[in-house]
Amino acid sequence: LLLGYFYIQRARFSEAEQALRSALDLTPDNAIVYRNLAVVFMSLGRYREAREQLEVALRLRPNAVTYGTLGVALYYEGKFTEAVSALETSIDLDPNDYSQ
Repeated sequence: LLLGYFYIQRARFSEAEQALRSALDLTPDNAIVYRNLAVVFMSLGRYREAREQLEVALRLRPNAVTYGTLGVALYYEGKFTEAVSALETSIDLDPNDYSQ
């Protein structure tokens, strides 16, 4: 997980994807890994794949950060109504986090 995050921060997305897929092999129920993999896909313009990863993450552990990230992915997919819904859910779950 941390190696994948390291690569994301350096815009080395191919390496990040590989590291995160390895992390999923070890911890297939880790919602944070799915969310970070979605970040990689969004950075590469692969929004549908990002959304799919975020949906898995939300099934495992629903939280404000993942709903916020889903809202961004949906926005870039052109699914504006669904994006608003995801972002509103994010705010409802954590109204004190200004970054959502």
